[in-house]
Amino acid sequence: MQFKMAIETLLLFTMAMMILISFIITGAFLIQPVPQNFTNILLSVLIVAQLLSSVLLIHVYDAVEKTKGGRSK
Repeated sequence: MQFKMAIETLLLFTMAMMILISFIITGAFLIQPVPQNFTNILLSVLIVAQLLSSVLLIHVYDAVEKTKGGRSK
């Protein structure tokens, strides 16, 4: 139960940090214009990193749920 709560907290914290970072980067781009090519590359890298971290944490969470379910049964 403790581990499940830790994984949920980690997932929520990671998603919140990614959203915060994307808002900060977007705000910085609005204040200080940079070349369009650089903006596109950085935003695409950020989106891919966010998706990968979310998928990884969800897989870890599912694996923990399956092993805990197997042990309790």
